[in-house]
Amino acid sequence: MTMSPASNAVTSDQNEFAYALIGAANAYLVECERIRFASDDTADPAELRAA
Repeated sequence: MTMSPASNAVTSDQNEFAYALIGAANAYLVECERIRFASDDTADPAELRAA
């Protein structure tokens, strides 16, 4: 995804939105990693080597 401000004008609301977007993306990544590592811990080691 690519996003850019229109007309090179940026407001404080846009900055706040950008920081909230970063926070949400980081939270999503942390949750994805938690699920992945939890499934790696319970997976059969032979399955992990095959992947």
